[in-house]
Amino acid sequence: MQHQPYRCGIRLTRTLTTSLVLGAATTVAVAWGCAMWSPKRTTSEPFPNPKGIADTVDPDGVVGLHDRESGLGWVFMSLRGQRFMAKAKEDVFWGSPYGGVYHRVAGWPLPALRSRVEVVDSQGSSRFSEGEPEPEGVTQRRRWDLPAREIVYRGIATKDLPDWSRAYSGRRLPLVPMVLGFAVDTLAYGIAFALLAGGCSIAWRRLRAARRGLAVITEGAA
Repeated sequence: MQHQPYRCGIRLTRTLTTSLVLGAATTVAVAWGCAMWSPKRTTSEPFPNPKGIADTVDPDGVVGLHDRESGLGWVFMSLRGQRFMAKAKEDVFWGSPYGGVYHRVAGWPLPALRSRVEVVDSQGSSRFSEGEPEPEGVTQRRRWDLPAREIVYRGIATKDLPDWSRAYSGRRLPLVPMVLGFAVDTLAYGIAFALLAGGCSIAWRRLRAARRGLAVITEGAA
């Protein structure tokens, strides 16, 4: 009897640890599932008329007018322009269509993983007007030639997945955790697994007790 509380503590710790590990794995699986298979529901393009479109904040903390696409459990966004005041009148500075940073977040109920694609070899500097000397072209580096941080932040492009995955094209499987969202989703799924495990354990104990009781009654009747 002295070892009963110790055994209960070990069992509880094992259950909680397993539930959190399963919760983290489920968080990644749900985020990737949303990124691959959730259809697009909304689109927002502020250019050329930003009236009625509110500023948004991307995962880098940049406030501005973003091109946005979203569906259940995923959002894509890229900075298109930023508002400023000129002579007491609001105007918008539109960014170049060449280069930029493209963000994708995925996860449910909160965004848990992110992908960040920065165009490190922009062709914008290679464009020129008539009469100007033609600049040297910029060589586009392939995936594994990019800096290691850029490779990790970009994640896995769905075009690199096998055809049987049936993933939407132009998507990415994010690899970088978003601390708050990942923690909340992991905790939510972990609690669900813990409750499920607890319910199954109670049901199993009651079933065993019922079987033992039935065996006693049968023996007594014999």
